[in-house]
Amino acid sequence: MLWIGTRRSADTVILQPHGEVDLATVGDLEDSLRAAEATGVPRIVIDLAAVSMLDSAGLRCLVSAYDRSLEGHRELSIRPGSRRIRRVFEVAGLADRLPLS
Repeated sequence: MLWIGTRRSADTVILQPHGEVDLATVGDLEDSLRAAEATGVPRIVIDLAAVSMLDSAGLRCLVSAYDRSLEGHRELSIRPGSRRIRRVFEVAGLADRLPLS
């Protein structure tokens, strides 16, 4: 199960997924990311502090969002939250590729 909180300021949208980001729920994250991108804000932050599990589908979603941010000249920042979630990025070889903060 996944739900996504959204906060917006003048120049930033912060997405806060809560729960598991996996093949069954990644569509919800993708939809939220696309909606945030559609606002035209120059900065999107994905705060994964409340994510209990992140699988390869979730990682693909985040890589795609990052690629779109580069194409759209938008800043994307990913807060991995727990050590467990940060480790997923490390094992996948994405800790140095994605903008983790």
